[in-house]
Amino acid sequence: MSAELLAAMRCFDAPLPALQLTRDRLTAQLRRAERVKPAEVAEIVLNDPLLTATVLREISRRPRTSVSVDVTSIEAAVMLFGVVPFLERQARGPSIEVMLAGDAPRLMRCLELVSRAQLAARMARRAGVERMDARPEELQIAALLSSLAELLAQLFGGDERLPVESILAAWQFPEVLRQLLVSDPPQSHRQQLQYAMVSLAAALESGWWIDAVGASLQLAAGALDRPESLVWQLVSEALLAHGRSPLASTIAPPARWLPMLPGDWPRAIPVKDVLATRMQALHLAGLQGLPVNQIMRLSVQALCEGLSMRRVLLAIPQEGRLVARFCIGAAEADPIRGFSLALDESHLFAQLLKKPQAVWLSGESRPQLMPQLPPSVTGIIGGDDFCAMSLFVGDKAVGLLFADRPPSIPIDAQVYQYFKQICQLTSRALASRTAS
Repeated sequence: MSAELLAAMRCFDAPLPALQLTRDRLTAQLRRAERVKPAEVAEIVLNDPLLTATVLREISRRPRTSVSVDVTSIEAAVMLFGVVPFLERQARGPSIEVMLAGDAPRLMRCLELVSRAQLAARMARRAGVERMDARPEELQIAALLSSLAELLAQLFGGDERLPVESILAAWQFPEVLRQLLVSDPPQSHRQQLQYAMVSLAAALESGWWIDAVGASLQLAAGALDRPESLVWQLVSEALLAHGRSPLASTIAPPARWLPMLPGDWPRAIPVKDVLATRMQALHLAGLQGLPVNQIMRLSVQALCEGLSMRRVLLAIPQEGRLVARFCIGAAEADPIRGFSLALDESHLFAQLLKKPQAVWLSGESRPQLMPQLPPSVTGIIGGDDFCAMSLFVGDKAVGLLFADRPPSIPIDAQVYQYFKQICQLTSRALASRTAS
């Protein structure tokens, strides 16, 4: 067995993280636990595939008696645990955002998988109700866990996944859920319906008009014994609701989920909003109180990957001078790497450190700003347009961020606004770190 698979097996007994939003919602319920109903708790859990897996793993591994039955309902599991003990245990567990802090690509991939699972679960439950299924929550749970193997690989084992059959067997999941999750090809109409909704959720990420979408709709229509147009209506309703959900709206623009008219369209390749992803990670860093070096790494990623900045410099005040702490994107011989300016001299960067403020050197602002950039400064930073902003924690200046772009992609007003937002998020994250 490979090292990656051995590492992945740690997930069998390791505590599984949940979305931070899930933990926050459970914490809010804990404050009024005596008045919370099991169904209210279950509704929160069923939006989170990893917490759903945790609950089912714990309830399935409980000591059995001769009259014990399989539990396939989250509400029933909450009742067996007790609402208050359940909330006390699950509100304080680890979160995906904290576990993968500082690893933005893996974090984003996990959030994408969770969003896909949420969509599949939403469609599966809606289709189960239309089918008049006696236990539509089983379809919902099976669809919600459809991304489980890849999620666990991202969290514990790298690129190589454990077979989902091995995971479910190790966790002693009820047979009915195991059949829904691993039947390939699906046999019963129930299995076909669940398989169709899971396949559809994945296919829709590549566009509305690809063949895989039509194939999934046809399979669902056959399992439901309903017209394909009715299935499309059910799916459209689920997609519109999904687009309004907190996680889906951060993964992709909500307009992605708006139903489009049929016809000959080119295949759509979703474009990830790298800037939004990097800014979200920086915001979460402040909420989580991450170390300063991780906060600054996320800030630089937002500037370089999100705004395509060429050079990014962090300068800090030290012994009466403003000196380079680090510089990204500059050549080895670039004078900016040795950035060092006396703070008692009259220049633009010394002025910036007097209060939280930003500047953008552009064609329009050059006549005003160039007198504040003597040759000793331009000799260090060059003569191209740039953005700069001071970083403050409370009333104390802790540094300054400088960034520029290649002349081929000049800075515009929108880029400048995003630059200021990233700097403000950085200051807030640093302030949160200090406060904690």
